[in-house]
Amino acid sequence: MQLKLNYILNGVKIKADDLDFELSVTKTETPEKYVIQLKTAISKAKQKDFSGPYIFEIKIKGVFNFSKEIEQEKKLEMILLNGTSIVYGLIGGFLLQTTANFRYGKLLLPTVNFVKFFEERTKDE
Repeated sequence: MQLKLNYILNGVKIKADDLDFELSVTKTETPEKYVIQLKTAISKAKQKDFSGPYIFEIKIKGVFNFSKEIEQEKKLEMILLNGTSIVYGLIGGFLLQTTANFRYGKLLLPTVNFVKFFEERTKDE
């Protein structure tokens, strides 16, 4: 896990539009096991105008196991939607806990509707 936090001027709330996401899903040698890696950061395009107290970039990996009975298509749907939501929640919890005692206070990430997020990405492609 990597964490980079930088201070900038007076705090404001972070919106989902302020964030960039990079996602990769890797199948392991074991057909039931997948590794998901999610990187979340304040959008590089918005950093110049962003007035929050923190600029961050964090990357985390999660390993997910599935039952052999689950179909491949269902596994991919679950890993994309549920896996991404779980890992994003872990990132949010980690940032909240890490920043709790910082000068500018706790950093709470916004909720993200990953169903809508992936639907929009699919339309764009």
